[in-house]
Amino acid sequence: MISDLKEIHTRSELLKAKPAIKKKFNDLVDVIIAAHDYQKKHHEQNPSKANQIVSDQLRTELIRIYSTIDEGREIIENCQEEALNRLDAHLKRTNKNSVY
Repeated sequence: MISDLKEIHTRSELLKAKPAIKKKFNDLVDVIIAAHDYQKKHHEQNPSKANQIVSDQLRTELIRIYSTIDEGREIIENCQEEALNRLDAHLKRTNKNSVY
């Protein structure tokens, strides 16, 4: 996703890439859910340094798009909406079933 976002410099490029970005956010949520489930089963809490670096790179590209492309934030947030709703539902479901 990072390399795809790096190629986007205009609103029209962002709009053209919107379906692919939306799919990648959904794919990313699948990975996050799998990692969350793995961490819960194995009682791991610390993400790796490599994960943090990739997260920072993604954040940097999103901030660039937000600040340089007209309506960039709104377009990206629209792409994220479905994926974030799925992630939120998963976290609510798994936290509700957790025994503390």
